[in-house]
Amino acid sequence: MSWAPTEPPLTRGQQLWRIVVTALIGLLLIGTVLVGMPDAPEQPSRAGALLALDLFAAGPISLVLLWFHRRWPLPIAYATLALSTVSAIAGVASMVCLVSVSTRRRTAEIVPLAVGSIVAGYVYEFVVMPTPDSGPWWVPMIFGVVLTGALVAWGLYLGTRRQLAETERQRIADLEREHALRIAGARTDERARIAREMHDIVGHRISLIAMHAGALTYRDDLTSKQIREEAEVIQESAVTALAELRQVLGVLREQEP
Repeated sequence: MSWAPTEPPLTRGQQLWRIVVTALIGLLLIGTVLVGMPDAPEQPSRAGALLALDLFAAGPISLVLLWFHRRWPLPIAYATLALSTVSAIAGVASMVCLVSVSTRRRTAEIVPLAVGSIVAGYVYEFVVMPTPDSGPWWVPMIFGVVLTGALVAWGLYLGTRRQLAETERQRIADLEREHALRIAGARTDERARIAREMHDIVGHRISLIAMHAGALTYRDDLTSKQIREEAEVIQESAVTALAELRQVLGVLREQEP
């Protein structure tokens, strides 16, 4: 997997919606962790310090970074991943970035980031915010692997769908260009046909005019009536040729795009 689809730009409203949802889920996770903390005297101060770090430093920084994750997906993903070791809000932001990087469908980018996500989740669960309900070490590890795999799979699905959409758009654009070229070729052929017809028709009329004009020029034995008849033929031929020329030019103007 090496194809990297271009992620569609997000509107300001979509960006704000993602950040708000990320913050709310992060706060929910913080509340869940605090509920599971023991009542030992030393734990509240430690939990309070971590909570302050999450709410006033690591969490807001991760939300700000999330605003730019479409512009610099990989650097922002690793930055939020590092913050996720001490911040639940950053952990949610890191998940969003993991999905975004997975849509690029680059194995060299996805695998290290996925492994880092599993490790960061384990560190937060057992080192930073351990609780009596944490259970054996392999339980959150399996949960992290399953969650990370699901996020990567979702990102790959989005990337594949975008690729198919881009391929379809490209196919439609190619068909439209081909259709436009076909129409342009047909117009060119039609213009050439009309030009040939104009040459034949007008040429015939001009030849007729030239023939009758030559009769008037070189024959001096014509009577007045014959001269008048020849002049009428020349006039009629000229008028007819002019009318046919105007008709052909009118057709050409109608075919102009």
